[in-house]
Amino acid sequence: MVAGTNRGGRRVGVDVVSIGIPAPIRNGRPIFEPRHLGTAWMDFDYEDAFGKPTKVVNDAAMQEVGSYRGGRMLFSVSGRGSGRR
Repeated sequence: MVAGTNRGGRRVGVDVVSIGIPAPIRNGRPIFEPRHLGTAWMDFDYEDAFGKPTKVVNDAAMQEVGSYRGGRMLFSVSGRGSGRR
């Protein structure tokens, strides 16, 4: 993932990186490993790997914010799809 992201980022001149992960995020880090993505997400040094300022957020929150066009927005997530085992 890192190599592909870095190659694509160099082509288009990326200044920062945002990553959406299906897990609860606290202080910019997953608080447990995402169920379907394997391990090493919690202790990974994202900024070092990408060489850019990097923000890690919950993937559902990233989708909602990305779809916001102005006005009032209701953001609601339900279910247990956050990666908890």
